[in-house]
Amino acid sequence: SCAGKSLLLSNLRAARPEIQPLESVTTRARRASDTNPGEYLFVDDREFDALDASGQFLWVVHPHGLPYRYGTRKKIVADALARGLYAPILVLSAIEQLYEYAGQNGLRDGVRPIYLRISDEDELRRRFRERGDENAAEIERRVLNSRMENLHAERVPGMRVIDASLPPERVLAEALAHVRLLQQ
Repeated sequence: SCAGKSLLLSNLRAARPEIQPLESVTTRARRASDTNPGEYLFVDDREFDALDASGQFLWVVHPHGLPYRYGTRKKIVADALARGLYAPILVLSAIEQLYEYAGQNGLRDGVRPIYLRISDEDELRRRFRERGDENAAEIERRVLNSRMENLHAERVPGMRVIDASLPPERVLAEALAHVRLLQQ
C-alpha cells in the first residue's frame, strides 16, 4: 500500500508497452490516483459476488482486513501468460496462486513478481495521509500489515523486492532489470 505501484506500472508501460497490468476487479471506490487504463474494473458487491459465484476468479483477496475486495479473473491471467505479457504488480497474497496456475500451464518460469517495499514506517504513514487516509488507528494497522508483508515478500521464491523510497527512475530500472531476466 502506498508504495507507488501505479507509478511504477505507468513507467513500465511507457518503457515497455508490452507490459500490461493484470486487471483487478474491485469493490472499492475509485480514487483520484486511479488513472491507469486496464488496472482496475470497479464493480459493486452484487457484480463481484456474481463473478465469484461463476468461478471466474483465480484469486480473491480482502486486503488488510478492509471491507472491499479484489479479484483477478482466470481469463485475464491466462491471456497474459499465453501472450508472454508480463504483469509484475500483484497482490502479495496471490503470488502462490499465480505460481501454481502458471505452473499448471507450463509457464511457471515466466512469472517475475515485484514487491515494492517501504521500510521507513514514518514515510509510509506520510504517504497514507497524503493519499487522504485520516484515521490514525487504521493507518497504524496498515503500517503493521506492511511490516508483516515486507517479511513475507523476502521469503517468496523469485520475488524481486525493490525499495520504493528510491527515486522513481531507480525503481523503474530495478524492475526492468528483473523483467529482462525473462529474455535471457
